[in-house]
Amino acid sequence: MSSINFQTGIEKIQQSLGLPIVFLSECDSTNRVAAEMARTGWRGVVTTDFQTAGRGRLEREWHSERGKNVLLSLVLDVKCPIQNIPRVPLLMAASIAEEFDVFVKWPNDIWDAQGRKLGGILSSVQHRGDTNTIIVGVGLNVHQTVFPDTLSAVSLQQLYQQPIQRADVLMKVIKAMLSTSVHENFDRWRERSFTLGKWVSVAGRKGLATGIREDGALIVDGISVTTGDVHLVENDDVTCN
Repeated sequence: MSSINFQTGIEKIQQSLGLPIVFLSECDSTNRVAAEMARTGWRGVVTTDFQTAGRGRLEREWHSERGKNVLLSLVLDVKCPIQNIPRVPLLMAASIAEEFDVFVKWPNDIWDAQGRKLGGILSSVQHRGDTNTIIVGVGLNVHQTVFPDTLSAVSLQQLYQQPIQRADVLMKVIKAMLSTSVHENFDRWRERSFTLGKWVSVAGRKGLATGIREDGALIVDGISVTTGDVHLVENDDVTCN
């Protein structure tokens, strides 16, 4: 889908959802732009064709070809204790995974059944009193078919083997994110987990991933090892053996 058609699709999404969506042909990072806009009181979605400084977790570079994928950041207010905020990106990842019939790898990756990376989530929070403004960035491979040799990745086009429109994917992702409640349980996440039941190495601990705590911490051999993937809390990477 060309950028012009993508923008037309975005206009239809705005009308359908009643949600402000800002499209940028290029930016350094949708999360950075969204966070800056959030400080002015703006709430909505920032999306782009290309990021010049896209980042994943632990400051890893995010590889995305221009105009091939869905890159967005959602800004919304969540009323809950700050310690519950790490639940949000995990639950949103599960909602997105369910929408496309794929899986989640703790804490924030979206994988296919073969363990190839389809997308990822990176979030941050602005805390003000009893209201937390969370910025949730999502990158989802749609049309890209060539990836760095060091990255085992896949796109929706490769999985579905049929035509797919970026605007349709954008709509589904946004709706999945908006349908997520910070108060829901992790049942859907557990059903979609690629991590539970596998041996992992996380935060210096190796063992069997046996569960997820209600604050989003991964339980390895009965011990909770982190609190999630929000910038304000401790987090680390997990490696499935």
